[in-house]
Amino acid sequence: MAHELSDDSESTKLIDYIEETVSDEEESETISLPDQGAFFKMPKRFGTIPDVSETPLGWGKGGYAHLYPYVKLPMQRLETISFGNNNGEPNKLYWGDNLHVMRALPSESIDLIYIDPPFFSGKKYNMIFQDRNEVITFEDIWEGGLPTYLVWLNARLVEMKRLLKPTGYIFVHLDWHAVHYVKTEMDKIFGYKNFVNEIIWHYFMGGKSKDRFARKHDNILVYIKSGKPKLKVEEHDRILIKKPSLGSHKDIKPILCKTCNGESGIYLSKVLMDDVWDIPGVFNMSDEYLGYHTQKSEALLERIIKASSNEGDVVADFFCGGGTTPAVAQKLGRRWIACDISRIAIEVTKGRILRLLKSEKGTQFSLSEVPNMEVWSWGFYDAEKLQDATDEEFKEFIVRAYGGRPITSRYVNGSKNGIPILVGDKDPKKPITKKEVLEFAKYIQENYQLNKTGTILAWGFSDSAIKAREALANTGSEIDFVKIKTVRIGTYEFMEDVITKNKDYKKIFRFVLPPEVVLHISKENGEFVFDFSDSTSLNNGKIINIQADFDFDGKFTPSEGYIFNPNTMILRYRFKTVGKKRIAFKIEDDQGGEKLIVKEVE
Repeated sequence: MAHELSDDSESTKLIDYIEETVSDEEESETISLPDQGAFFKMPKRFGTIPDVSETPLGWGKGGYAHLYPYVKLPMQRLETISFGNNNGEPNKLYWGDNLHVMRALPSESIDLIYIDPPFFSGKKYNMIFQDRNEVITFEDIWEGGLPTYLVWLNARLVEMKRLLKPTGYIFVHLDWHAVHYVKTEMDKIFGYKNFVNEIIWHYFMGGKSKDRFARKHDNILVYIKSGKPKLKVEEHDRILIKKPSLGSHKDIKPILCKTCNGESGIYLSKVLMDDVWDIPGVFNMSDEYLGYHTQKSEALLERIIKASSNEGDVVADFFCGGGTTPAVAQKLGRRWIACDISRIAIEVTKGRILRLLKSEKGTQFSLSEVPNMEVWSWGFYDAEKLQDATDEEFKEFIVRAYGGRPITSRYVNGSKNGIPILVGDKDPKKPITKKEVLEFAKYIQENYQLNKTGTILAWGFSDSAIKAREALANTGSEIDFVKIKTVRIGTYEFMEDVITKNKDYKKIFRFVLPPEVVLHISKENGEFVFDFSDSTSLNNGKIINIQADFDFDGKFTPSEGYIFNPNTMILRYRFKTVGKKRIAFKIEDDQGGEKLIVKEVE
């Protein structure tokens, strides 16, 4: 009697390693738009003039699934950083396309979303870290002009609306290039009546022009998901050049003036915050400066987070860049979720958080009270870290990435469209052998009556395994009429189902290898020189960032000035004290490959 395959049950051991994406039922759920027909209706007296569209650009049946189809890929946990607090949800950092990451998150789970998406400027400064994923995203956004940009952003704003709790806020940071267009789209997505403010962030940095008034402000659109807004509007100091009548002013004090009398002089007054904010930007000499010009100041995010959330609330930033939002949220005692398509951005953000905690500037009394931090990836998978999984975890992960369903059986690891799947060893140095092919084929022959077909997924196949697969199809072979398909993990054939849904998805689905690191250490005039010039990317890319921790204690925490060093292959450092030192480096390429190395110097 043929053996029956067991049901697609989940192993309890996998709960900590695999996060599920949305189910089929969730995929088919249409996110609703506000009913605003009367608001957008064109008066009859205007005759045949067409009505203003009530739906955002790109909206179709099923929302934006027709343009950006749902795909079911697993999450890979890259790292868990534990501070001893195992109670409650950890803070989470996601590497991947934010649209698909958001689709994997539960509805109504976030209190505040702040995003600083690429401005519609077409300028290269929107690409902060210059890795492949960021470059591809930049090119995709501007390929079709403003409509492409709006459709791209709208699809993500719709998901953000789904994620917000009913009383949640969203702050969208833009500039003059597209803010007016985005405002009309957000009115359609969140509802015109749910618009709260347009904040003008006024700053002084940057150049000036004699041909027009200098553009010295950004625009931040604020919406609430539903209900009446209840922002916490605090008082702040305002400098006045003339003593005002009381009105909205109080605690008026003269400053910077020894001979003021009457109406002359400069005054300091307490007023409620309005929607024009004079907050300095981040200059290259600022303590918080990381090395790129579009970095937003912690003071700006502090005002936003304090005004629109409470301690313990969940704050999210799906274009986190250098991590200003999660860093400020950490200081203010909020839980946070952050996401970026650049792995370097993820590493910079993680390093920034760890530096914050190591410097004891976090709000928690002790590290044991700090929520743990998890780093996850969607679509981009670290091949080396997969080897840290158990055999069962690895095989389930590969089956799900292939689009199959895991099976608990000693003979097969999964199925796809009724075809059994066998997964090879997690070690890339152990290819599938002839024996494994023949045993799998024999099992199929004995247990399947009609479709005698199977698929083997592996990092590699020995020559004898390939010859055995070919021999199986020949009449007269020991095992007749069994067809075995061999698929290398990470190849086009492995990713075919995802790519056929949208050809652009091939850009956001791949396995990456760590760089091959060669380090030469020397000493010049008491200063250590760390030369990585002979290091290479194994992903057809190049090394673009090296982080350094010159006081490594087991948790990699970049030293000051060594968190973002673009295109620098030689680092220099002078230790303040003599003796043996334990140091560590993270070497990152432009394809998402990363390698941690630990050394001792004296």
